[in-house]
Amino acid sequence: MRERHEPNYTKEFNASLGSVEEQTVRKGLLKNYLGSERELDEIRSVLDFGGDRGQFIIDELRAADRYVYEVSGTTPEPGIISLKSLDECGKRRYDLIMCCHVLEHVPDPLVEMGQITELADESTLIYVELPYGSPFDLEPTTFKKRIFRLISSNHALTVLLLKMMKSQFLMHEHINYFDESSLNKLMERCGLKVIKMDIPEFDIGPMKVRIIRCLAQKRGAHDQLGHDR
Repeated sequence: MRERHEPNYTKEFNASLGSVEEQTVRKGLLKNYLGSERELDEIRSVLDFGGDRGQFIIDELRAADRYVYEVSGTTPEPGIISLKSLDECGKRRYDLIMCCHVLEHVPDPLVEMGQITELADESTLIYVELPYGSPFDLEPTTFKKRIFRLISSNHALTVLLLKMMKSQFLMHEHINYFDESSLNKLMERCGLKVIKMDIPEFDIGPMKVRIIRCLAQKRGAHDQLGHDR
């Protein structure tokens, strides 16, 4: 299905999705990212928001209470508790809330992040991870891709191209795209302060992957006063 509707995807890319190698790489990156901000043994409760089976909760948090909120009905990994509703999520307190590769798929990322913010308190770490870039963020390895990248640098030409090509060009899975500016604005609109943000690049099999990620916390009364000035 993916190859039929997304001709730019390759067999190598499809094989890399959800692979053990992908899980190992992403969990290693997350471990280092979290560990640079907080001692991992201080995280005693974690919620993976939209986290499928919870497979990307790092192994170092096995002693913590681990939850996943997922509406698809998948069976969670051993030791991870599935929460079926936002009301159920709201009955607990979390030291860490993860939202990994979710916001690029949802109709309104502001609503999703607002729900996450409601589940957090001022000491909760919120980790957000997304694909980096735009639908035109392609390696210029062919003439066609070079043309796409050139056109994407001009807003008017981009709009014209999208109108001409319609659904033949658009990616069917990702309806939102994020860079530093847009992710910062989303966090700000949700009442969150960004602690740190970066754009790591890494290899999964033959594929080079680039993501944008950030750690954020809910703004306290003092933060909000300073922000409103």
